[in-house]
Amino acid sequence: MKFKDLRDKLFFEREEIIINKKVTVRGQEILFLGFIKGYKCNRMYVLCKNHCIGDEYEEGLITNRQDKINSVKASRINTSIFLKEMMIQNQKVTFKSSSGSSLEYYDDLDIEDLKHLIKNDAISEEWDDIDITNMFITCYEQADGEDFPQIDANEKITITLKIDEDFEEVLIEHPITVTLGDYPLNTRIDYVDEYNNKDFFYINEVGRYNLWEDTLKNLDNIMNDIEEDEREQFKEEHLTSIECLCPKGMDLLTISYETKDGSQLQFLSKNHLESMVEYNSHGVAMYLAMDDGDKYGKNNYLKGVDFLDPIERDFNGDMEIELFSKHIKIPGEFVSFEI
Repeated sequence: MKFKDLRDKLFFEREEIIINKKVTVRGQEILFLGFIKGYKCNRMYVLCKNHCIGDEYEEGLITNRQDKINSVKASRINTSIFLKEMMIQNQKVTFKSSSGSSLEYYDDLDIEDLKHLIKNDAISEEWDDIDITNMFITCYEQADGEDFPQIDANEKITITLKIDEDFEEVLIEHPITVTLGDYPLNTRIDYVDEYNNKDFFYINEVGRYNLWEDTLKNLDNIMNDIEEDEREQFKEEHLTSIECLCPKGMDLLTISYETKDGSQLQFLSKNHLESMVEYNSHGVAMYLAMDDGDKYGKNNYLKGVDFLDPIERDFNGDMEIELFSKHIKIPGEFVSFEI
């Protein structure tokens, strides 16, 4: 950074639209703090309370089922929203990205923006006794090239926010016994979700996936974008992650299915759900996909696939599993209020 850039940043005169309006969005109470004209980008700030579920359980003393249920419930209470657009006095603001964190990590935020909001009473006294660990702040950056709105204080200020679509995980916990192999046409499974909504899906195939063979075959291609001096470390970490998902010499059980609306289904084995949670230092989350190019299956519905437990290469029996949950789309919406 050149000195003139530092000087300009230090003495940049911020402009702001203080909102300080509490709004309920998708069941969550959110405080819209304000929209600030910054040195390099303009940002909308919102604040909400974080809630913890399952704190009464000690590590290692709950099952994977309870852990998953806690996670689903927590995701609803602490849901995040993405603002796409804002209309204010007939001026349109488009948001390009968002980022957020607990106020516990306020050093990672734009301190000058935060000071500016607090100084202008955007955060009221009702928050004074709340632990900053449980205060979650999100900022939404305005798209490049757009002007900061010019507000006429003598006119009514109405804000309309366009909120993007999202997904919600819905619990089902429907038990099924499956066998390896192709399933006949019209093998339909009916179920009821936690909201007592009836639905169904078709099973096409229960198969096995050789994750190790596929990984080793494509490893060189995966590492093409990695710096040469970092490739060995990446390879070691990647294979460690694969080992956590599926030990060497084993395959992953897969289930191919069809749904009428393209919902993503999650299947889990009964054995996994009833096992105790194992906490270790290798938190693994990887996206696995199998795609043959066809959007629709043999029942003329939208196809999907899910990966379950590791199985022995010679496994050929039945397995008790559950349709544990599904992800449903929450449509976008508009929220309007006056300040």
